[in-house]
Amino acid sequence: MRHDRFLGSCIKLEEKRISRQSSIPNQVYFDLDSDLINRIGEIKAEYGSLYLNPQKLADLRYYSLINSPLADNCFQQVGDNNQSLVFCSNYSPANSQIQTTVVRSTINLSGQISQEVQRDIWQNHQLSSQIIQAHHWLTAEILRQLPLESNSRTALIFWVLWLLMAIAFNLFFWLVIPGSFLFKIITSVSFLLILKVGLKHLINYYLKQWIIRQLISGWLSNKTHKRQFGLGVLSLLI
Repeated sequence: MRHDRFLGSCIKLEEKRISRQSSIPNQVYFDLDSDLINRIGEIKAEYGSLYLNPQKLADLRYYSLINSPLADNCFQQVGDNNQSLVFCSNYSPANSQIQTTVVRSTINLSGQISQEVQRDIWQNHQLSSQIIQAHHWLTAEILRQLPLESNSRTALIFWVLWLLMAIAFNLFFWLVIPGSFLFKIITSVSFLLILKVGLKHLINYYLKQWIIRQLISGWLSNKTHKRQFGLGVLSLLI
């Protein structure tokens, strides 16, 4: 979408280095100027919402993930994880390269919000109101899109795996293993029930937790396309 390409350059993730090879997002910031503020108003009126491209959304979701309690459970690299999200808006006046941080919002996982506003900006009430409104709208639109959507394909994946394993087991069991008809019926039904319970536990706990660990600190964590792939797989499992 055109409005995403226009605003995509103003939504950025500041990163901090945690090792020689790795860096993690530290905060989200918006680089605003008068043209962008006016365009945001037009997008709000025309579209009502902001479209984030998949790559940008994957990085923002990764930022949210490493600041969640799951990060504490999965790895120790980010020792200063404060379990809050930080959004800043920087403003550049016309014909100036100097940026000023105007608004800084910190949102913790319990929903509490703290906000800092640059005092000098209140000298221009109209401009300060426009910047704060743009900041709040961009923040709200990002937060709205952070949760992974539950996918009905999870059940389909489970039943396909279960059916394939059930067919393979029964073909082998009935054609190769000797025994009475009653014995085979009882064994087959018991196996299918155990397989159903075990497969659900494997998918819902071990596989899901493994994907989360890889997203936080493993091989899925260090590139946008890997994060996008890992989050896509995770959306199939929730």
